[in-house]
Amino acid sequence: MKPIPIRTWQANRFRLDLCPLGMVPCTVEGHYSAWLVTFDNGATLLLQSDYDQAAFAVACGAVSAPADWDGTPSALGPAWAALEPSAIEWCPDDYLDVATEETP
Repeated sequence: MKPIPIRTWQANRFRLDLCPLGMVPCTVEGHYSAWLVTFDNGATLLLQSDYDQAAFAVACGAVSAPADWDGTPSALGPAWAALEPSAIEWCPDDYLDVATEETP
């Protein structure tokens, strides 16, 4: 896991105190048919396929997947269709490893 800069931690301390284990604060916005995930340390991740988006939403806890889920977005049912990506505020810290860090 990449460290969160101290200024970010101080500014978001109230959010981090409530942070679920293994999760980090983030924002998710729809960008055309893709999702742009921005972590509080400035790193970004572009999820272009609906399969990647569905796996990410399940990992975030935004949508529940059945025990025998095969990764197909449509198998998530109406909850997947109704999901607004901007509702996601906590992302698995595992995704920081593949996110692109902001360059000055």
